[in-house]
Amino acid sequence: MNGNTLPNTNEQLQSELAESKKLEQRLIAVSSRQEAILAAVPELIMEVDNHKIYTWANEAGYAFFGDDVIGKEAAFYFVGEQATYAAVQPQFDGLQDLICVQNWQRRKDGEKRLLAWQCRVLKDESGNVTGALSSARDITDQNRVEEERNKMLLWLQGINLIQQSLLVSAPLEDKLRHITDSIVRLFEADFCRIWLIRPGDLCERGCIHASVKEGPHACRFRDRCLHLLASSGRYTHIDGKTHCRVPFGAYKIGRIASDEDHKFLTNDVTNNPRVHNHEWARELELASFAGYQLRIPGVETLGVLALFSKHPILPAEDALLDALSSTLALTIQQAKGEEALQKSELFMNKLLESIPIPVFYKDREGRYLGFNNTFETFFGKSKEDLIGKSVFDINPTELAEVYHAQDSKLFENPSVQVYDAQVRDAHGAMHDVIFHKASLTDTQGAITGLIGAILDVTERRHAEEELKRYSAELEKSNNELKYALANIKQLTGMLPICASCKQIRDDKGYWKSVESYISEHSEAVFSHGICPECAKKMYAELDDLTK
Repeated sequence: MNGNTLPNTNEQLQSELAESKKLEQRLIAVSSRQEAILAAVPELIMEVDNHKIYTWANEAGYAFFGDDVIGKEAAFYFVGEQATYAAVQPQFDGLQDLICVQNWQRRKDGEKRLLAWQCRVLKDESGNVTGALSSARDITDQNRVEEERNKMLLWLQGINLIQQSLLVSAPLEDKLRHITDSIVRLFEADFCRIWLIRPGDLCERGCIHASVKEGPHACRFRDRCLHLLASSGRYTHIDGKTHCRVPFGAYKIGRIASDEDHKFLTNDVTNNPRVHNHEWARELELASFAGYQLRIPGVETLGVLALFSKHPILPAEDALLDALSSTLALTIQQAKGEEALQKSELFMNKLLESIPIPVFYKDREGRYLGFNNTFETFFGKSKEDLIGKSVFDINPTELAEVYHAQDSKLFENPSVQVYDAQVRDAHGAMHDVIFHKASLTDTQGAITGLIGAILDVTERRHAEEELKRYSAELEKSNNELKYALANIKQLTGMLPICASCKQIRDDKGYWKSVESYISEHSEAVFSHGICPECAKKMYAELDDLTK
């Protein structure tokens, strides 16, 4: 039996040995496969013991931390103060199997990188914690992209709020200051300023640039310069002698305003030749400068938006600031237009009030939009009683129909209109007037309303009637005088009269008595009597006859 048992035992041992070799080969194959998998995994896989000492790493781990990582404590690679150990402690206390954390680690080249860890606890057969096996992904670039995306979203929201604020009615200086405040806050600028091009106003009143006659910073344009209107951040004043006015074409601000290129940007202010005070930039730790023309295509430059920053200005920031400068230029142009319109309206109001006759203007529907004080006084109504009303609301129907018919002609065919009419005033008195009206049109030629004036000719008409009466009477008197003068004229001059009988010779050569001649050539009528001398003579002769 013993002899038979030994061969069986050998066979069993050989069988077990063969099975063991198969198992070993299978284990080697699995191990090789695992090592291949671990080598192919791009993530870092690191093992630490209970003391948080690295005991194993895959190839990605060695590539990140270096070949000497084994045997070093995990905290050796931490960057800055961190709470990583406190976050993973529950795992080492056996309270959690899986913990996820993010922390900044120093790569073997010294660069700081952000890693996202998944840490799984390692336990022995008895369930005691022996360490942790962790995988990590380098999310630095992803995090940077996410931060830039969030920052871009924040910038876009901020720009949108700025653009909305520009639509609110407010003084231009307030809008400019709001923009510089917002840029400092949104883009973390050290300071931001806005200059506008306006006529030179301090050239003869102490401007330090006006005295510079030569060199690159000479003030060559006395008709214009850049006026500082808004400043935020490190510097908030706008009355500094150096920067309150900047010569056009001089210094970096004046050159930006005059350059064909609409902007200038540098992320190296301490060395760039266009930034003339490098020592000042170094003292303030400034890194970048950006300046943008405030200009609308096809329109002259209106000013300059500029800022300094302690960090490099990214392309995305540059694009947003560039776009904002265009929006700001439109706002400034609009403000200039509004200012011109306000001045025009003020002038027109002053002009209307200086006209001593009623003046008014209406919309396309014939409703009153405006008028002067004389118009209000004439009709005895206030502005509130007249705005939006028609001729039918303030005039008798029979008169309103006349006015309305004439207005309709102007609304149908744009022209100038003059016609006689009557108007009743606030006291009920009727006035003879002459209406002067003209159609109002927009820039496209469409009729938008009319403007008119009322010339009161009542007194003039009365005066004209009196003048006609006086003229008639005067004409009658003149005719009578002419007739008298015509007749008297024939008796003037030299009359041929007989020296003896006193008869007068007429134009035909006949001799006539004085009475006859004068009767024919005048309206004189003779009455006969005896003068005292003739009476004495005649009665003396009678006396002689009687004696």
